[in-house]
Amino acid sequence: MAEAFRVSYSYRSLPPVTVAHSTVHNYREKPVRTDVAPLGGEVRLMSREQPRGATDPVEFATVGLGWDPAHGRRWFGARRTAIDLNAAAVLLAGDDPVEVVYHQQLISADGAVRLLGDSVNGEDEGDDEIITLDLTRVRPEITTVAVVVTCYSGQTFADIDNARCRVTGADGTVIADRELGAGSHTGMVVGVFRRERDGWEFREIAAGITAAHPVEALPHLAGLLR
Repeated sequence: MAEAFRVSYSYRSLPPVTVAHSTVHNYREKPVRTDVAPLGGEVRLMSREQPRGATDPVEFATVGLGWDPAHGRRWFGARRTAIDLNAAAVLLAGDDPVEVVYHQQLISADGAVRLLGDSVNGEDEGDDEIITLDLTRVRPEITTVAVVVTCYSGQTFADIDNARCRVTGADGTVIADRELGAGSHTGMVVGVFRRERDGWEFREIAAGITAAHPVEALPHLAGLLR
Protein backbone atom coordinates (compact mmCIF):
# COMPACT_ATOMS: atom_id res chain seq x y z
CA MET A 1 0.00 0.00 0.00
CA ALA A 2 1.28 3.46 -0.79
CA GLU A 3 2.71 5.40 2.12
CA ALA A 4 0.24 7.80 3.73
CA PHE A 5 1.12 11.08 5.34
CA ARG A 6 -0.56 13.04 8.10
CA VAL A 7 -2.36 16.28 7.29
CA SER A 8 -2.66 18.79 10.13
CA TYR A 9 -5.12 21.65 10.20
CA SER A 10 -6.48 24.00 12.85
CA TYR A 11 -10.20 24.34 12.22
CA ARG A 12 -12.34 23.93 15.35
CA SER A 13 -9.42 22.16 17.07
CA LEU A 14 -9.98 19.00 15.07
CA PRO A 15 -7.49 16.10 15.22
CA PRO A 16 -5.22 15.39 12.26
CA VAL A 17 -6.58 13.18 9.46
CA THR A 18 -4.44 10.70 7.53
CA VAL A 19 -4.96 10.86 3.77
CA ALA A 20 -2.88 8.93 1.24
CA HIS A 21 -1.52 10.93 -1.71
CA SER A 22 -3.59 14.03 -0.96
CA THR A 23 -2.80 17.57 0.03
CA VAL A 24 -5.58 19.15 2.09
CA HIS A 25 -5.19 22.90 2.25
CA ASN A 26 -5.74 25.02 5.34
CA TYR A 27 -9.38 26.03 5.08
CA ARG A 28 -9.94 28.68 7.70
CA GLU A 29 -10.62 31.16 4.90
CA LYS A 30 -12.86 30.07 2.07
CA PRO A 31 -12.23 31.48 -1.44
CA VAL A 32 -14.85 33.20 -3.52
CA ARG A 33 -16.79 31.29 -6.15
CA THR A 34 -14.77 29.85 -8.99
CA ASP A 35 -15.89 27.88 -12.02
CA VAL A 36 -14.41 25.02 -14.03
CA ALA A 37 -15.60 23.89 -17.45
CA PRO A 38 -17.38 20.50 -17.40
CA LEU A 39 -16.02 17.44 -19.14
CA GLY A 40 -17.66 16.55 -22.42
CA GLY A 41 -19.70 19.70 -22.95
CA GLU A 42 -23.01 20.80 -21.48
CA VAL A 43 -24.25 19.49 -18.14
CA ARG A 44 -27.94 18.56 -18.27
CA LEU A 45 -29.87 18.18 -15.02
CA MET A 46 -33.19 16.46 -15.54
CA SER A 47 -36.43 16.93 -13.63
CA ARG A 48 -37.65 14.62 -10.90
CA GLU A 49 -40.18 13.15 -13.32
CA GLN A 50 -37.41 11.22 -15.05
CA PRO A 51 -37.33 7.45 -14.35
CA ARG A 52 -35.16 6.65 -11.35
CA GLY A 53 -32.41 4.09 -11.06
CA ALA A 54 -29.69 2.80 -13.33
CA THR A 55 -29.75 -0.85 -14.43
CA ASP A 56 -26.53 -0.68 -16.45
CA PRO A 57 -23.08 0.20 -15.11
CA VAL A 58 -22.57 3.95 -14.71
CA GLU A 59 -19.90 5.55 -16.90
CA PHE A 60 -20.76 9.25 -16.63
CA ALA A 61 -22.69 10.92 -13.82
CA THR A 62 -23.60 14.35 -12.51
CA VAL A 63 -24.22 15.31 -8.88
CA GLY A 64 -26.35 18.41 -8.39
CA LEU A 65 -26.73 20.12 -4.99
CA GLY A 66 -29.23 22.89 -4.37
CA TRP A 67 -30.62 24.78 -1.39
CA ASP A 68 -32.53 27.97 -0.57
CA PRO A 69 -30.50 31.00 0.56
CA ALA A 70 -31.01 32.54 3.99
CA HIS A 71 -33.34 35.54 3.86
CA GLY A 72 -34.67 38.03 6.37
CA ARG A 73 -33.47 38.91 9.84
CA ARG A 74 -33.45 37.27 13.24
CA TRP A 75 -34.80 38.87 16.40
CA PHE A 76 -33.33 42.30 17.22
CA GLY A 77 -32.53 42.93 13.56
CA ALA A 78 -29.47 40.72 13.17
CA ARG A 79 -29.03 39.40 9.66
CA ARG A 80 -29.20 35.66 9.12
CA THR A 81 -25.89 34.00 8.35
CA ALA A 82 -25.54 32.97 4.70
CA ILE A 83 -25.93 29.24 4.16
CA ASP A 84 -22.90 27.67 2.51
CA LEU A 85 -23.24 24.00 1.61
CA ASN A 86 -20.41 22.12 -0.06
CA ALA A 87 -20.61 19.18 -2.45
CA ALA A 88 -17.52 16.99 -2.42
CA ALA A 89 -16.29 13.73 -3.88
CA VAL A 90 -13.91 11.56 -1.85
CA LEU A 91 -11.82 9.13 -3.91
CA LEU A 92 -10.80 6.01 -2.01
CA ALA A 93 -8.55 3.03 -2.67
CA GLY A 94 -10.19 0.33 -0.59
CA ASP A 95 -10.90 1.97 2.77
CA ASP A 96 -8.19 4.62 2.37
CA PRO A 97 -9.05 8.17 1.27
CA VAL A 98 -6.66 9.18 -1.50
CA GLU A 99 -8.01 12.50 -2.77
CA VAL A 100 -10.87 14.92 -2.13
CA VAL A 101 -12.48 17.06 -4.84
CA TYR A 102 -14.00 20.07 -3.10
CA HIS A 103 -13.95 23.88 -3.13
CA GLN A 104 -10.16 24.09 -2.75
CA GLN A 105 -9.32 21.30 -5.20
CA LEU A 106 -11.79 21.50 -8.06
CA ILE A 107 -10.37 18.70 -10.24
CA SER A 108 -9.03 15.25 -9.36
CA ALA A 109 -5.48 14.40 -10.35
CA ASP A 110 -6.68 12.23 -13.25
CA GLY A 111 -9.20 14.85 -14.41
CA ALA A 112 -12.11 12.42 -14.04
CA VAL A 113 -13.96 14.20 -11.22
CA ARG A 114 -14.69 17.93 -11.34
CA LEU A 115 -16.49 20.41 -9.12
CA LEU A 116 -17.81 23.05 -11.51
CA GLY A 117 -17.98 25.89 -9.01
CA ASP A 118 -18.43 26.86 -5.38
CA SER A 119 -21.57 28.67 -4.27
CA VAL A 120 -21.20 30.38 -0.90
CA ASN A 121 -24.85 31.38 -0.37
CA GLY A 122 -27.23 29.20 -2.43
CA GLU A 123 -28.47 32.10 -4.53
CA ASP A 124 -27.78 30.56 -7.94
CA GLU A 125 -30.62 29.43 -10.18
CA GLY A 126 -31.18 25.68 -10.25
CA ASP A 127 -28.42 23.58 -8.72
CA ASP A 128 -25.95 25.65 -6.74
CA GLU A 129 -23.04 23.20 -6.98
CA ILE A 130 -22.38 20.50 -9.58
CA ILE A 131 -19.88 17.65 -9.70
CA THR A 132 -19.26 15.74 -12.93
CA LEU A 133 -17.76 12.26 -12.98
CA ASP A 134 -16.24 10.52 -15.98
CA LEU A 135 -15.82 7.13 -14.33
CA THR A 136 -14.12 5.70 -17.43
CA ARG A 137 -11.12 7.93 -16.62
CA VAL A 138 -10.78 7.23 -12.89
CA ARG A 139 -7.32 5.81 -12.26
CA PRO A 140 -7.20 2.05 -11.57
CA GLU A 141 -6.33 2.13 -7.86
CA ILE A 142 -9.52 4.07 -7.01
CA THR A 143 -12.29 1.66 -6.01
CA THR A 144 -14.88 4.03 -4.52
CA VAL A 145 -16.02 7.61 -4.96
CA ALA A 146 -18.12 8.87 -2.05
CA VAL A 147 -20.50 11.81 -2.53
CA VAL A 148 -20.55 14.04 0.54
CA VAL A 149 -22.44 17.23 1.45
CA THR A 150 -21.30 19.43 4.34
CA CYS A 151 -22.39 22.80 5.73
CA TYR A 152 -19.36 25.08 5.81
CA SER A 153 -21.28 27.88 7.55
CA GLY A 154 -22.26 25.57 10.41
CA GLN A 155 -26.06 25.48 10.24
CA THR A 156 -27.78 22.16 10.88
CA PHE A 157 -29.97 20.80 8.10
CA ALA A 158 -32.98 21.76 10.24
CA ASP A 159 -32.05 25.40 9.52
CA ILE A 160 -31.82 24.95 5.72
CA ASP A 161 -34.82 25.00 3.41
CA ASN A 162 -35.18 22.78 0.35
CA ALA A 163 -31.71 21.24 0.46
CA ARG A 164 -31.57 18.51 -2.16
CA CYS A 165 -28.93 16.35 -3.85
CA ARG A 166 -29.60 14.56 -7.13
CA VAL A 167 -27.44 12.08 -9.01
CA THR A 168 -28.14 11.61 -12.73
CA GLY A 169 -26.61 9.44 -15.43
CA ALA A 170 -25.35 10.56 -18.81
CA ASP A 171 -28.75 10.00 -20.43
CA GLY A 172 -30.59 11.99 -17.78
CA THR A 173 -31.74 8.97 -15.78
CA VAL A 174 -32.20 9.95 -12.14
CA ILE A 175 -30.09 7.52 -10.15
CA ALA A 176 -30.82 9.11 -6.77
CA ASP A 177 -32.84 12.15 -5.67
CA ARG A 178 -32.50 12.89 -1.98
CA GLU A 179 -33.94 15.62 0.23
CA LEU A 180 -31.28 16.27 2.82
CA GLY A 181 -33.81 16.34 5.63
CA ALA A 182 -34.26 18.52 8.67
CA GLY A 183 -32.12 16.78 11.26
CA SER A 184 -29.50 18.06 13.69
CA HIS A 185 -26.62 16.96 11.43
CA THR A 186 -24.45 19.37 9.45
CA GLY A 187 -23.46 16.94 6.71
CA MET A 188 -24.52 13.85 4.82
CA VAL A 189 -22.88 10.96 3.03
CA VAL A 190 -25.28 10.84 0.08
CA GLY A 191 -23.95 7.68 -1.54
CA VAL A 192 -21.02 5.96 -3.22
CA PHE A 193 -19.93 4.94 -6.68
CA ARG A 194 -18.24 1.53 -6.45
CA ARG A 195 -16.02 -0.15 -9.01
CA GLU A 196 -17.49 -3.61 -9.52
CA ARG A 197 -16.48 -6.44 -11.86
CA ASP A 198 -18.86 -5.24 -14.59
CA GLY A 199 -18.28 -1.51 -14.09
CA TRP A 200 -19.24 1.29 -11.71
CA GLU A 201 -22.43 1.16 -9.67
CA PHE A 202 -24.04 3.73 -7.37
CA ARG A 203 -25.38 2.89 -3.91
CA GLU A 204 -27.39 5.43 -1.95
CA ILE A 205 -26.49 5.81 1.76
CA ALA A 206 -28.13 9.07 2.95
CA ALA A 207 -26.48 9.05 6.38
CA GLY A 208 -26.41 12.26 8.41
CA ILE A 209 -23.03 13.20 9.93
CA THR A 210 -21.50 16.07 11.88
CA ALA A 211 -19.10 17.79 9.49
CA ALA A 212 -18.67 21.40 8.41
CA HIS A 213 -15.89 20.63 5.92
CA PRO A 214 -15.28 17.64 3.60
CA VAL A 215 -12.12 16.71 5.53
CA GLU A 216 -14.21 16.37 8.69
CA ALA A 217 -16.37 13.80 6.88
CA LEU A 218 -13.46 11.42 6.30
CA PRO A 219 -13.54 9.68 9.72
CA HIS A 220 -17.24 8.90 9.17
CA LEU A 221 -16.73 7.04 5.90
CA ALA A 222 -15.17 3.79 7.09
CA GLY A 223 -18.24 2.63 8.99
CA LEU A 224 -20.66 3.67 6.26
CA LEU A 225 -18.93 2.14 3.24
CA ARG A 226 -18.85 -1.46 4.44
